[in-house]
Amino acid sequence: MRKTWILCLLFLPMFAMANNNYKFSEDHRTAYELIIAMRFDEAQDLIKKIKRDQPEDLLVYHIENYIDFISIFISEEKDEFKAKEPNKDIRLAKLKQGDANDPYFLFSQAEVHLQWAMTRIKFEEYFSAALEVNKAIGMLEENQNRFPNFISNKKSLSILHAVAGTIPDKYKGVIELVSNFNGTIDQGLLEIEEVLAYSKHNDYFFEKEAVAIKAMILLHLKNKKEDSWNFLSTSSISREDNPMATFLLASTAMNCGRNEEAIKILKKRTRSPRYFPFYYLDLMLGTAKLSRMDKDADVYIKSYIHNFQGKDYFKDAYRKLAWHALTIMDNEKGYLGYMELCERVGNANIDEDKSALKEAKKKTVPHRKLLKARLLYDGGYLSDAQAELESIDHGDLTSEENIEFLYRKARVQHNMKNIDQALIFYKNCLSMCGDSKLYYCSNSALQMGIIYEEKNEIEEARVFYERCLSMNSSEYNNSLHQKAKSGLTRIRKR
Repeated sequence: MRKTWILCLLFLPMFAMANNNYKFSEDHRTAYELIIAMRFDEAQDLIKKIKRDQPEDLLVYHIENYIDFISIFISEEKDEFKAKEPNKDIRLAKLKQGDANDPYFLFSQAEVHLQWAMTRIKFEEYFSAALEVNKAIGMLEENQNRFPNFISNKKSLSILHAVAGTIPDKYKGVIELVSNFNGTIDQGLLEIEEVLAYSKHNDYFFEKEAVAIKAMILLHLKNKKEDSWNFLSTSSISREDNPMATFLLASTAMNCGRNEEAIKILKKRTRSPRYFPFYYLDLMLGTAKLSRMDKDADVYIKSYIHNFQGKDYFKDAYRKLAWHALTIMDNEKGYLGYMELCERVGNANIDEDKSALKEAKKKTVPHRKLLKARLLYDGGYLSDAQAELESIDHGDLTSEENIEFLYRKARVQHNMKNIDQALIFYKNCLSMCGDSKLYYCSNSALQMGIIYEEKNEIEEARVFYERCLSMNSSEYNNSLHQKAKSGLTRIRKR
């Protein structure tokens, strides 16, 4: 989820019709389109032209910052990060030369701070990132007070307000050092909807960005997966010529169990050398094909491993190769070999890699049918997943496998809309958990909270959201807690 949210921030606003310092032109528009499409070399050539022909222009420095932000975040190359880091202060110094009475003056500086905060998170500079976020928040709030009709303020504030109530407790202290910033999911959603309403009656260049932000709020914070997919898939966002749009559409499809759609989207993506390489899309395609039990799923996962120069998702990728070996090739030796590589290669900073490392350290082969049911479920192949589970003799399962078996049964029934059956399996799963730190336990509590929220049984929902927060899972803990906090935030409004 972290990647999805941070990449969503690529779709924040950059321009405004203003004075000569920030005068919007077709060259700015073209440069922006090239950057968002990850055609950085062409964009840089145009930026050089703007600087040469319009030396008084300041807008260009904000535009140029996007190249550093996207390229560093996607490549994860620390040397590049360190080499380009001085550009931040150079650009901020330029932007501070503008008219302080222009709404773009504070807005552009806030956006630069936000972008560099996101890159710092990638390299685990959490304290520095929090300070940069705080600077951006202060500037945006001041700008909103001074220029309440400047619509782009709400574009940026919508995400910040939406996630404010779901920040993990361990990060809140840092945020609160210099800011009393708060907000709610509904506040953020309302703000982005105001931007979209404005775009319907005005030639608002950033309508597509607003679409992406709303889709992410619906998907990750409102837990309205189908609404998110329907909204995004019928929008004006193009996928074939924009790797970032491909990512947004495919990740939303995969979150909604629309695996066939995700595969179609990812297979159509451009691979032209004109575009900055986005190898994570190969890992996504391999993952989607693995859920469909395609024999060639490993080809795309290996492409990511062989081409990507960063450190994240390598453990996850090797684990998926191990899963491919076990579930599709029925090769236990292959599984163990890939899990040895999983243990040795890459970082373990994100939830997916932490989970992969935990599995690798077990040094055991998982139950093949349970794993196959999991992958089929992830792809939305519910009948196939159910058939796989029904073929298991659960009397021969270990205690931990029995917990997983009940959890998998609950997930399938839940997505099949057999809610009463799902609740029974979730409850049975929780009753077996005890003090277990398996994520099946935490997520069972979370899913029960979601069910009771949808049934408008608010007190029951609160009980299970709080139960999820009281449990510390050894995998996906941050993500599960963030979703539980989102649930509590939603039900407080009822």
